[in-house]
Amino acid sequence: IVCGGIGLVFAPGTPPAVNYATLAVIFTLFALALLATGTEMAAGRAVMGAFYWAFGATMLIGWAEVITGFKLQSILYPDAGNLLYPGRFYVAAYFPNINDFGVVVAMFSIMAVARFLFDVRGPVRQVARLAAAAAGAVLIFGGGSRGSLVAMLVGWGLLLLVSLRQTRRRALPAAPIIVAGFLAMAVALYVWSL
Repeated sequence: IVCGGIGLVFAPGTPPAVNYATLAVIFTLFALALLATGTEMAAGRAVMGAFYWAFGATMLIGWAEVITGFKLQSILYPDAGNLLYPGRFYVAAYFPNINDFGVVVAMFSIMAVARFLFDVRGPVRQVARLAAAAAGAVLIFGGGSRGSLVAMLVGWGLLLLVSLRQTRRRALPAAPIIVAGFLAMAVALYVWSL
């Protein structure tokens, strides 16, 4: 909120209605509303479920664009620079650019892996979750969104560490995991800056 507010103060010209400050305020109010329900766990589960299915639908739109070659972006954002990129995997669904799309697909892929690791529901559902996570990874890799790719891989790694720590607490003490997390972030920042 503070950073977005500073950006608004120093922005040249009139800032748009939707900007980082307004988004930060909206997300903060949303989080406070969830916490004030009295049933935070149920509300959080419902919100995460809605995100999961909405992000999954977004990924499916991206795959439909890859398969058909038609980019929804050409209707929604006819002046978008992504439309100039060659290749079927430069898709963005209803987003203005491939990086925003990549972030949503990365979050979906991380959520699918989290459900695979922590919400075991039978072999068919488990295979579907892994397939969904892999489908998201292929879209991100094919689209070339480096930040989303690194975030997804780091997210997968952290989920795996948490999962292993739950089953083998003594084999994986907290200190090395924290150090590994910081090292992973450093490597991710390095890869992202290439």
